[in-house]
Amino acid sequence: MAGHLDIHRNTVIYRLKKIEKMLTLNLDDPEQTQTLEMAVLLWHNQQSQK
Repeated sequence: MAGHLDIHRNTVIYRLKKIEKMLTLNLDDPEQTQTLEMAVLLWHNQQSQK
């Protein structure tokens, strides 16, 4: 993933940990990750309909 973003691997890890802390979730938990993915998809769909 870091290669696609043209940033260092440690930067990706740092940012993911920061997101986990801000959203109070655990990205290692499949259920929480799936819920987050669904929320992002719904938000994106809503934004594209505006």
